[in-house]
Amino acid sequence: MRKIAIIDHVGAKAGLDYYSSSLAMGMVSYGVNVILISNFSIKQAGIKCFSYFGLHQNNVFKKAFNFYNGFLFAGIRSRYEGAKEAVIHLFSFGYKDLIAVLILKLLGLKLHAIVHDVEGFEESDKPWIQKIILGKLIQKLSVHNQFSKDVLSTKVSKKVLEKTKILKHGHFHALPSPHPNREEARNLLGFDEEKTYFLFFGQIKQVKGLDLLIEAFAAANLENAILVIAGKPWKADYEMYAEMIRQKNIQSKILGFIRFIEDDERDLFFKACDVLVLPYRKIYQSGVLLMATSYRIPVIVSNLSPNLDIIEDGKSGLVFESGNAVSLKEKIIWANQNKDEMEEYADDAWASLAKSHDWKKIARGYLVE
Repeated sequence: MRKIAIIDHVGAKAGLDYYSSSLAMGMVSYGVNVILISNFSIKQAGIKCFSYFGLHQNNVFKKAFNFYNGFLFAGIRSRYEGAKEAVIHLFSFGYKDLIAVLILKLLGLKLHAIVHDVEGFEESDKPWIQKIILGKLIQKLSVHNQFSKDVLSTKVSKKVLEKTKILKHGHFHALPSPHPNREEARNLLGFDEEKTYFLFFGQIKQVKGLDLLIEAFAAANLENAILVIAGKPWKADYEMYAEMIRQKNIQSKILGFIRFIEDDERDLFFKACDVLVLPYRKIYQSGVLLMATSYRIPVIVSNLSPNLDIIEDGKSGLVFESGNAVSLKEKIIWANQNKDEMEEYADDAWASLAKSHDWKKIARGYLVE
């Protein structure tokens, strides 16, 4: 019986728990036994769960200890359970990532890395570390789309590219629950049924373009619209956005939930809001976009290649020119005036992803040589 470990150091801290558990269940459907090591647990035949990575730590020393200790015990547990290969998640290429991968490598695991961000968004990223990890320590790696592979091709050797697969990020169709429904969710959040709620959701960082959205939303000057901002700043000070809101004099049109959003509250936002806006300046794959389409919430996205793989303008959502506040303003106004069409776009996106981003098909890509 083939055994594979999935080692997920992020898990429930940033919504990766659904990704890892869905991938694990996809592998089980092909007769693989999975050792799932993270900070959450699921009950599924063929999957053994172990929690070696903690949740949120504010103390830098505790955070570091949890990180390295988690990888050490994850590697030991994987080998003890009989796994010789492991799937890991990579978001950056700094010293901490090099040490974590080395720990697993020294324990004798054959590694398949899911490279979520080909270029990390951290200043600590080192090109030479990326080359060592992907060139020397990883046996196989995957990215989510052709754009990511094209960017990777400018950074690594031909040998690394030859062992790189494009394996899509699966959908979240099984995630939404029947309750609460839209009306209940709006009541719980205190939303006004007569207003249209545009949602910015996720980590707040410069590349996510929240400043551009605030500028466009203020320029749209919609009497019946509210902008909901839900997420935690990442190496950024939210005060700069708050000051921008004050300067635009739109405080009454903004609802801010500036903190880490737990799963149950995320469920409310995705059900209660009318349109999700992703004004990203740079992205390799958006889990938030895939989650939104699974909730059938209409979307407005920037015309970055990874977004265009999922959303077709005027068919499955609205697309604006990246970095262009005027273009985004026009899409916001159109969405506010054409709600029926926006709902049709959301239905189209849901149906399209059901076929193209199925977890069972994706899991097979991890199992074949």
